[in-house]
Amino acid sequence: MTFSNRNIKKTENTKPVDIPFLSNAVYEKQKIKSEKYVITKTVPKNKKSSWLWKILKFLFWFIFDICLIGGVALLAWVFYVSSQAPSLDKINSSSFEQSSVLYDNTGEKILYQLVGDYRREVLTSIDDISINMRNAMMAAEDAKFYEHSGVSIRGIIRGARDSLFGKKTGGSTITQQLIKMTVLSDVKKNEKTLTDKIKRKIQEITLARKLEEKYSKDEILLLYLNKSPFRGNIYGIEKASKIFFGKNAKNLTIAESALLAGLPQAPGRYQRNRTSKITLTQSELDELQITSFQDLINRQQSNEIQYGHFVRGIFGTEYTFANGATDYIPGRADYVLFQMYDKKFINQSQFNIATEELKTLEIKDFRDIIKAPHFTFYAQEELHTILKELYELDDTEVDAFIHNEGLKITTTIDLKLNNEVQRIISENGEKAESQGFNIRNAAGLVLDSKTGAILSMIGSRNYHVSEMNGNKFDGEVNVITSRRQPGSTFKPLAYAAAFELKGLAPATVLMDVKTNLSLNKAKPWTPRNYDGTFNGPVSIRQALGQSLNIPAVKAGIIVGITELIEFTQKIGIVYHEDVKRFGPSMALGAPVIKPLDLGATFAMFANNGKKVEPYAIVSIISADGVILYSREKYIAEKAKDEEYIENLQVLSKETAFLITSILSDETGKARPTTWNPSLSLPGRPSAAKTGTSTGVVNGITHPHDVWTIGYTPQRTALVWMGNNRGWKENPKGLLHDKASGLTNAAKPWRDIMIAAHKIDDKTNLEVEEFKKPEGIKKISVSSLTGKIPAKDFPSKLIISDYFNKKFLPSKQDTSFKVVRLEKESKLLPNEFTPETVIQEFTYIEFHSYFPKNPNWEKPVKIWLQNNGLKLANSLEIPNLVPFVPEEYTSLYSKDTKGNAPQISILSPSNMGIVSPPLINVRVDVRAKNNLKEVNLFWDGALVATKTSSPWIFTIPLKNAQIGSLHILEAKVTDSLDYTDITSINVKVGEDRLPPELSILYPQDGEKIEKGSLVQVAVDAIDKNSSVKKINFFLDGILVETKVIRPYQYSWTVNINTGTHILKAVALDAAGNTATESVSVTVIESEVQVVERDIFIGNDDKDSPVSQNTERVLAITSPNAGNEFSNAIPITFSIPTRIRKSGINIAIMARKISGKKQKIFSITGNKIPSNGLVSFSWSPAEKGEYSLYIQITGDSKDFSSKVRIVAQ
Repeated sequence: MTFSNRNIKKTENTKPVDIPFLSNAVYEKQKIKSEKYVITKTVPKNKKSSWLWKILKFLFWFIFDICLIGGVALLAWVFYVSSQAPSLDKINSSSFEQSSVLYDNTGEKILYQLVGDYRREVLTSIDDISINMRNAMMAAEDAKFYEHSGVSIRGIIRGARDSLFGKKTGGSTITQQLIKMTVLSDVKKNEKTLTDKIKRKIQEITLARKLEEKYSKDEILLLYLNKSPFRGNIYGIEKASKIFFGKNAKNLTIAESALLAGLPQAPGRYQRNRTSKITLTQSELDELQITSFQDLINRQQSNEIQYGHFVRGIFGTEYTFANGATDYIPGRADYVLFQMYDKKFINQSQFNIATEELKTLEIKDFRDIIKAPHFTFYAQEELHTILKELYELDDTEVDAFIHNEGLKITTTIDLKLNNEVQRIISENGEKAESQGFNIRNAAGLVLDSKTGAILSMIGSRNYHVSEMNGNKFDGEVNVITSRRQPGSTFKPLAYAAAFELKGLAPATVLMDVKTNLSLNKAKPWTPRNYDGTFNGPVSIRQALGQSLNIPAVKAGIIVGITELIEFTQKIGIVYHEDVKRFGPSMALGAPVIKPLDLGATFAMFANNGKKVEPYAIVSIISADGVILYSREKYIAEKAKDEEYIENLQVLSKETAFLITSILSDETGKARPTTWNPSLSLPGRPSAAKTGTSTGVVNGITHPHDVWTIGYTPQRTALVWMGNNRGWKENPKGLLHDKASGLTNAAKPWRDIMIAAHKIDDKTNLEVEEFKKPEGIKKISVSSLTGKIPAKDFPSKLIISDYFNKKFLPSKQDTSFKVVRLEKESKLLPNEFTPETVIQEFTYIEFHSYFPKNPNWEKPVKIWLQNNGLKLANSLEIPNLVPFVPEEYTSLYSKDTKGNAPQISILSPSNMGIVSPPLINVRVDVRAKNNLKEVNLFWDGALVATKTSSPWIFTIPLKNAQIGSLHILEAKVTDSLDYTDITSINVKVGEDRLPPELSILYPQDGEKIEKGSLVQVAVDAIDKNSSVKKINFFLDGILVETKVIRPYQYSWTVNINTGTHILKAVALDAAGNTATESVSVTVIESEVQVVERDIFIGNDDKDSPVSQNTERVLAITSPNAGNEFSNAIPITFSIPTRIRKSGINIAIMARKISGKKQKIFSITGNKIPSNGLVSFSWSPAEKGEYSLYIQITGDSKDFSSKVRIVAQ
């Protein structure tokens, strides 16, 4: 049945309904309430509907009665809880306040006293407080303070609603806040259940109402302002007014009041954050194109970027956004001032004046009595977190708890070490700034590598100053807990992921070559190394040790960007943005992270892969000695959970060791040895990594953050140097191009690590080695690939390195292959290439990690083409070429093969007789490709080699017996290594044949000018033996004897004119002789020798030579176009001025399309008086030649060319 068909009728009398389980009293009460209206049912259609109606009526009244009874019981319980509320007598007392104190790790040295009566000045009249201050406090905390009676129902409902959704918003009035931080402070800390919280809230409301009844509004506001915390241990408005502004509370301006009114909400937070800031780096602002504060807020509200990028401080400030745009980001004081205007406490004019005043408002220089300030405030945050979890308190309640309970808080800080780290950081920061590196700030951190205890935390060069060296300085900002780009210090994390997830190892080789590594085809990205070079094949050990960029990016891609993000989160990195947008640049440290998280991750490596959680609080003890919290017990309790223990091992011991073995340079092959003095510790194993992040201005990259992080098994230290903010000339705060982690941060890191291992001035921590896990094995692999070396693999290329036993290499290195190449060009041979010039070479076959990906594979081939020769030479392996060429040699073709040389043996003849001890061998050679050499073999043994004509050899016959048969072989090789071979058989016997003899020059009947120089030349050969000597006779008189080739002598013609006989007699080894003679006619000179200043002769018929007036530099015979089938007689003339010592005269012959050759030479002082010289020349090859004279030495000249043809 539905209620849509019910009729509601007014009635005066209704018959009682018998309702079971209700007393008469209750029934009568319900009857009176129901007499005005009753619900009458529609006449049931049948009996079944009537029964259903009765059941529904019964259920309605039953539930109604239960609710009524419950409501009465709840009301009674509320009255009971209210009656148990504490007395209001404590509201005026300060005896409950006991100073809570932070101590160092000894529990004896005070870091900071959180509250004390000496910091309070109590006012007795509301008139002692400026109306501006009163209005500001109400605008910030409770605008309707004077209108409600102590409780805001709307505020309670809003607070309850927000609590359901996990939000922390204030719903309490000033009256309720006063009750919470005074009367109910003890109750709050003992809450354990939701019921306890409800009880306390009921009592809070009750007491607030009572307080409003007992005190006036002015008195309540006065009490609240007297007890509110304003900063650290500064309590009460009067004390705060004097500390901050040096004046009484009644003299506070609107702007000053707005500033102070904003503090009680979270005094600790605003003590740590003096000025508002944007946590996005300048690079991120540029990348996201956030140009103003409102733009940032809009993007957060639209979920385009995450919340939390704006940290509100006390003051606002001008901030540089994207593209150099500036905008004002408000502080807490700006917020309160706006609330004062929005809630009508001040008018527009007052708001404008106060806004301007706020921008120039300065707080008096006041330093709390505090040690290790950055650490102390970090410890306070941790203290807040612990107390919230222990007692379920909100921020205001935690502050009240801390400042009222007299807690003794022991921390992890080593004050002596922290002071030393502060000194090192300050001095090196000052040094870097003074040396022009554009570095104005620095920070340092020291952790216990095993426990995560923070032993030192230096967040800036000087916490207490806002200006340094004339520049604005954010000394209060703790860089260690801020967000910075880690640069190359992130690379060990990327390689750890590759080791852990993909089985790579320190010996794995990646190609460091110029590669487009973008995952977005529309936006190519080609990273470069720090020095702009590419190194080709490098092991991960080398790549990480030398901090190369390209292999690191490749490692990240191999792992997968999503997997890399998840992996780094697992081992301790916390991201504060959507880092997937960085893509492959993740591996280079593009995302911003907190240095504290980065330091903890490096400590994890030192701790054999167990997660290290940095902590600052060792214990919290109440004023009466009760241990409220103990880190030791907290960890012991968590250790009972097996899942917790299992989850602590975020990285395998093996991977942690492999990373450490690289960063410690355990093999001495990872990083350059010049880095070691800055990155190693004396007498103690250590691991370290430098890093440099970058920023871009006008397309030029500059350093931005410089780091050094390192560890031993006992301590982990981090040093950062850079700038929190930019300035007018350098909006992004970029550093000088020479700034780097190694240059600037390494030395202070080393000094800090040495200090961190000292127990006292004389004692150091015991030296502890990095332990090698059982799952690690050291094996020999190829240095080129990281794979198993083949059987004949060069030993110099085999290295030993560590591997995880789960991922031992199984594939064999096949990088060395054999290829047949033309040995000169080292190109592939074609079909015309002679076998004699083809040689087997070894080449290295390199591939990228993804050989099927052209974006990875093609750059490897390009690198090999450009750098392979240098690589091959560095490996010092014989006949090693960098790669297999794709090009065929062009030295050999169909034409060159058609011009292959030919050789034949002219004498002796086949099966001819040869006689000891020597024989002459004459061969005929034809070589169109230019001749290289001719070799002669006797029974297969090389016995003679010649590279120029005449092709006549004299060889000895050793141990040759009469009648023995031998093989004589001749081989010709041309300049292209084409060859031809011929051979004959010869028999050793008695030589009875005379030698063959002919006079080459002068020829029979030739006319010779008196006074000229003639080169008399003969040709002689003995087919069976050898020519022993040649005797030359002139008119029957012996004038010269020659025993070796060439058989020629120089004859100066100083005899009478007329006919004369020249005779030559050849004698062979067997005594056989041969005679040849010619008749020559000596004539007077036909030329009148006249000296003139003409050097170059010519063939012109009108030239001086033709006119017989003088000698010029010229070839006088043969004439151009003459053809010769035998020896060519040549005569040339030399002018007088060239006929002197120091001048060299050469007759040159150049074959058309061939090389030039010297066929005759003489010095100038040997030229006869008539200036004529004659000789003969037998070309080795037929063809067309150009003959000319070349003068060198003290004088340089040449003659005209004469072209002849040798047939």
